[in-house]
Amino acid sequence: METIPEAVEDAKQNADLNGITNTHYEVGSAEDVIPQWRKEGHHFDALVVDPPRTGLDNDLIEQIIKERPAKFAYVSCNMASLARNLGRLTSVYHVDYIQPVDMMPQTTRCEAVVKLSQRV
Repeated sequence: METIPEAVEDAKQNADLNGITNTHYEVGSAEDVIPQWRKEGHHFDALVVDPPRTGLDNDLIEQIIKERPAKFAYVSCNMASLARNLGRLTSVYHVDYIQPVDMMPQTTRCEAVVKLSQRV
């Protein structure tokens, strides 16, 4: 899911070009789409989030905690919002590792990719 319609169209075209048929793309915010999918009986076991600098919406964090996908990756461009969000997510997830990725050399900015797994 993506809030930018053009990005969804690009994803669909890329899937077609690469012969990928087991995907579904939808325009909308995760806060709106995930509850709709749940109502329709859909379930997912993997999640990748790449929120804006402000981090994940509080409602989305609650939905993630409720849904508890087994595979979970969080990509962040803001360490402060990442830390704030992980503070809530670690009630049900363990941080396996955080990999910094320097996408903007010679600046103070850095991306981070976080692998999370469910707590048992």
